Amino acid sequence: MRTTIKAFNENVEIELKTDLYHQSKRLCIIAYVVEDNQLIESWGKVTVNVPEIPLEENEIIVKVHSENEWVLQLLNLLPDVFRDTQKRIASGFVELQVWKLMKNIP
Repeated sequence: MRTTIKAFNENVEIELKTDLYHQSKRLCIIAYVVEDNQLIESWGKVTVNVPEIPLEENEIIVKVHSENEWVLQLLNLLPDVFRDTQKRIASGFVELQVWKLMKNIP
């Protein structure tokens, strides 16, 4: 699944791929930079893994502040794929958000 986002004053075409966090077996979503129809490099993880936080089926945890502001833009660009559950979790000095994956990412 590909889309273009504006991040760090650049238009970045990204492709989303899924994997699992090995310890918790939870879904890990990774964004890759795409140039000339090729995956160039990992842009970053969309999700974070906090195994002690209980999640319902197809829920993911995301960090959307600071250097991860691009994640919130990405999630909002794909409303048929991601839905904000409005759940917020305090984690140290930051607040994490829980989103629901509405359809599979290849």
